Amino acid sequence: MLITHMACADGQIHSEEAKALRDLGQNSKMGTHTIEEMEKILAKDENFISIEDVARQIKPGEKIETMRQILARVHPSFYSSKKDK
Repeated sequence: MLITHMACADGQIHSEEAKALRDLGQNSKMGTHTIEEMEKILAKDENFISIEDVARQIKPGEKIETMRQILARVHPSFYSSKKDK
């Protein structure tokens, strides 16, 4: 969910970014609740979980890995990152 918030930070979501986020959700075996919350963020649903609440849920031992994943995926060409690799 944090990666979804970061991808939406500029107020725009390209269709390829949304597809890449959905693919990430399926490939990482996210739970149904997480995928539903991700969809709320993408849809700008008024009841989506805030970035602050998502960040609070990250365990101390997982913070560095979380930041690594964000930096690897969230950049201007996010939707083409698989090609960039």
